[in-house]
Amino acid sequence: MNIILLSNRVLIDVGAVETKTPSGVIISKAFEPSEVNSGVVVAIGPGKDMEQGHVSMKTAVGDKVAFMYGQKFLLEGKTYILVTEDDVIAIIGSASK
Repeated sequence: MNIILLSNRVLIDVGAVETKTPSGVIISKAFEPSEVNSGVVVAIGPGKDMEQGHVSMKTAVGDKVAFMYGQKFLLEGKTYILVTEDDVIAIIGSASK
C-alpha cells in the first residue's frame, strides 16, 4: 500500500477484525453495537502541529482500535475507514505487544 497520511489521520482496515472468539464462537454483526466500530490501523499520519507544539500520534500501525466515526475510503480496490486520531476512542490491542 502506497499512502502518506497527513496530520493526525488514521487509516483503519475494518475487514481485519476477528469475527470469532478464541474458543471458536462466531460473533454475529447483529449483536455488535452499531455506534462503536473496531478495526486494525494500517497507516497513520505524522501527528498534529498546534500552537503549543507538535502532538505525536498515540496509535501505531497494527493496533486494534475502537472508533465512533469515519469516512469510507477506497484504496486499491479495498474499502478502509479514514478517521482523525481524535475519533479513536480506545486502543484495544497494541501492535507493540
